[in-house]
Amino acid sequence: MKIELCSSSIEALLLANEFKFDRVELCQSIELGGLTPSLGFQEFALSFNSFATHALIRCKAGGFIYSDLEKKIMLKDMENSVKLGIHGLVVGAINPKNKIDLAFMAEIKSNFPNLELTFHRAFDDLKNPVNEIEKLIDLGFKRILTSGGKKTVLEGIETIQKLISKAKNRIDIMLGGRINAENISKIINLSKPDAIHFSGTEFKSADKESLFSEKILLPNREKIKGILNGIE
Repeated sequence: MKIELCSSSIEALLLANEFKFDRVELCQSIELGGLTPSLGFQEFALSFNSFATHALIRCKAGGFIYSDLEKKIMLKDMENSVKLGIHGLVVGAINPKNKIDLAFMAEIKSNFPNLELTFHRAFDDLKNPVNEIEKLIDLGFKRILTSGGKKTVLEGIETIQKLISKAKNRIDIMLGGRINAENISKIINLSKPDAIHFSGTEFKSADKESLFSEKILLPNREKIKGILNGIE
């Protein structure tokens, strides 16, 4: 089972290196569910040799129905990430009928045929995720990040079990969504997933003395350590 850290800060990357994570998903604005990270941040992440580095490509917060212009922007972001040498892309889009945007996903696969592709939690907005899994297998996606169509992995565990059964090792099922030290052992025992994805963050005040201080999500070392101990 692979372990992936959702990383939107330098601190997260340093912890991923220290705790020997298999992979990181790079993003920014994790408070908004994650948006496309800067090229500088991606380049810094690629300077580590201890983990695989995948970039989330998501141009706006909210849902996952995108306009043609938004798709063009994201394709350009993907192109720039690939030029840097990114190891994988984390993407996802759906159509107004709450089905996978197959044309856009096929275009991404065609443009970057040799890159690992993860379909992110747009999967949890699908009307019938179990029936949609075959489409991603046919397209050649490497993995799906999901909470089983619910806010948390534990709430979606029945759907997750169905997904893993249907996948039959043809696509990895990676679980993410409110995973913590208290529930990680139960999640693994109930589902036996291919991978686990979490951030181990907490809200902290950034630059308290500044007029522009904000509450942002930053990694908590003890939270991350607690989850890893639960996995072992």
